[in-house]
Amino acid sequence: MSYSNQAAAYRHREVAAATPGRLLLMVYDHILANLARASVAHNNNLVEARVEAVAKARDGICELLATLDMDKGGDIASQLNSLYSFVLSELVDAGLKFEEKKVGRMAAMIRELRDAFAVIVESSAKTSAA
Repeated sequence: MSYSNQAAAYRHREVAAATPGRLLLMVYDHILANLARASVAHNNNLVEARVEAVAKARDGICELLATLDMDKGGDIASQLNSLYSFVLSELVDAGLKFEEKKVGRMAAMIRELRDAFAVIVESSAKTSAA
């Protein structure tokens, strides 16, 4: 089995075994990694790689939007919907005209959300283990 096949199999097992909270963190990590790739590609004038990385980050945001439960989530889900929609529109613009500062602000917002959810996931895991 080749390394890429082994890596794909490992990732598949990781996703299949992940809790919903861990899956959420994985989506945030995916977005952040692709925004970092987009910045590196931009700084190296690799337009195709930049566009691909921004598209993958947008896909992650779309996943977050699609999985919001507006009925159970109430005001928080509504606010996250607005925030994710804003980030998505900014990333659509970044695909057309990349602005390092703007993408950096989007990454900072996503990082802050990711870190907040990580605390919740960790706290929840400790509570359920007790």
